[in-house]
Amino acid sequence: MRDARMRHASGKTVALKWPSSMTTLENESIVRRVLLPPFLMLLALPALPLLAQQAATPPICVVFTVKDLSAGSDTRDYEQTITEAVSAAFQAAGFQVLPAASWQDAADGLSLDTAHPVGEVDALAIAGGLGADLAVTGIYSVQGDEIYYSVQCWSVPSRSLAAGYQATTPFNLAFFSGLNVALTTDLIPRLAGGETQVVPRVIF
Repeated sequence: MRDARMRHASGKTVALKWPSSMTTLENESIVRRVLLPPFLMLLALPALPLLAQQAATPPICVVFTVKDLSAGSDTRDYEQTITEAVSAAFQAAGFQVLPAASWQDAADGLSLDTAHPVGEVDALAIAGGLGADLAVTGIYSVQGDEIYYSVQCWSVPSRSLAAGYQATTPFNLAFFSGLNVALTTDLIPRLAGGETQVVPRVIF
């Protein structure tokens, strides 16, 4: 075992024990099922509820599965964990995140192939049909020890890209801390401030 120190969104440093053999699929499975869920909850707790402070009614958000576009299938199991991390950040910021089952049922009704990333048009149609204000889509791709990820927020009322964030970082436990910081201190505050960012669109 070795120590891993993660910088928390609040500025505090959290010391964690991490298996030295974390590169094996067996240990990665243990980490996903046992260590990551409470760690993600810890990250989300201090996030400032920006939008909740500005609106009496929490804005409604649909977070679609963040899809793996890696060449292999070894990292596909992280789709759920990364999607849960994105959902937790939006919930902590004051959004009402609809259950995944709601948008999945709507996608089934449209005969949408959810094995692939949900595109802009479909995401806006489903989110709008569910009465949501925002649709969040994303993808990631792991190459070697690095992960590229992109999270895009689509405004249902304006039917346009409200904000987006993309980055390439090392793919280890610190990735989830960095993802949380990026969402809670960069992406979501720009939504609250009504700002927009021009980012390259990922065409599915």
